[in-house]
Amino acid sequence: MKYLRLLLVVTLLLILTIPTQTFANVDNTDNDKQISDNYIPEYVQELVKKQEAESQFQLPEVKAWEEDLDGTIKEVIPLSERPLSSMIGEVSIMAPPKDGFVYKFDRYIADSVKRNWTYKSAGTIRIRNTLSTSTQAHYTQQNTTTTKWSVAGEISGSATIGNSFLGAVESKLSISAGRDKSWTSGRTYGVKQKIPARTTAYVTAYAVGANTGGRIAYKKYSPSGTSLVGMYYETKGGTAISKNDASIEITAKEPIK
Repeated sequence: MKYLRLLLVVTLLLILTIPTQTFANVDNTDNDKQISDNYIPEYVQELVKKQEAESQFQLPEVKAWEEDLDGTIKEVIPLSERPLSSMIGEVSIMAPPKDGFVYKFDRYIADSVKRNWTYKSAGTIRIRNTLSTSTQAHYTQQNTTTTKWSVAGEISGSATIGNSFLGAVESKLSISAGRDKSWTSGRTYGVKQKIPARTTAYVTAYAVGANTGGRIAYKKYSPSGTSLVGMYYETKGGTAISKNDASIEITAKEPIK
């Protein structure tokens, strides 16, 4: 009996010395509360990727034309696609290869130019409205990043042709077109978005593109390079970046239960 009392005392002392653990009062029916503010579900990320893919501009099929000094135009095989035996020199994607004539870049001619409002995603954020009424909120960039243009190699590979391409896009849309756009962490972009009451919204920022499938124009000279014999045109295009635009959209919404 004496030993039993001693055992009980020792057991009680051990219990008193064990550290206690406090459990938070977690509402498991509202999983939304347990997710960090920068968590973006996979299905939302897939929706953004799908939106981007569906809006991508397809580069035009490569075609070429020659125009003589009388204004007669005929379609020809693009110089870069002609058999090597018909050319002199090496093929270059920066300019038409030598075929006995001299070609000098003249200008880029933009056909119709259209805005691409969901060209490239700059990021998606999660906004929770726990109020019983709707509210408005800005998109705030979470990380510094850059979105870039997407153009044919002849345009990106030459500063002169690239600048002419951007100038043609600007004149058609009256925008500031560029090769890229920077997004700064902590900065807000676009107009405020309406977030319904008791709703989690996933808001995405897109760089706005300017699509065109125009032509590069070259002056065609005699082999000596002194006499102009006509013009050569080849279809090349792509998507420039609208530097001052940002398209903000709500990609998905979830009710807060």
